[in-house]
Amino acid sequence: MRVWAASATDAWAVGTGGVLRWDGTAWAAVTGLPSVSWDCVYGTSAQDVWLAGAGLVYRWNGTGFTMPGAPPEGATALWGSGANDVWATDTYGGVAHWNGAAWTQELVGNGGQPLYAIAGGPTRRWAVGTGVIVQK
Repeated sequence: MRVWAASATDAWAVGTGGVLRWDGTAWAAVTGLPSVSWDCVYGTSAQDVWLAGAGLVYRWNGTGFTMPGAPPEGATALWGSGANDVWATDTYGGVAHWNGAAWTQELVGNGGQPLYAIAGGPTRRWAVGTGVIVQK
């Protein structure tokens, strides 16, 4: 299970059981999404939350979900510095970037090692997997 929180009264959790949302009092199931195993959740604000799993990416805009397309190889982890700067890792060792309009593959494979987490700063990103660290 992965969790991301915008505040103490707005959090999201994803996993094999679906998507849950915390309102400060209780967790509730989020409806209107496919019944898949969700791999990751990331947000820039309560009105910009990204969910990914099973090759799908959904984006919450504060009132509903949109599908901005998915990175070329799906996503195992998401991170970004803003709504138009989101990065994704994949099970083939790649890294993709959302620029506000489209996904582009920034790194293709790293010997086939899956990447499971990504973080960074203004000019660099680091992705990690089993036995591998990639810097972009």
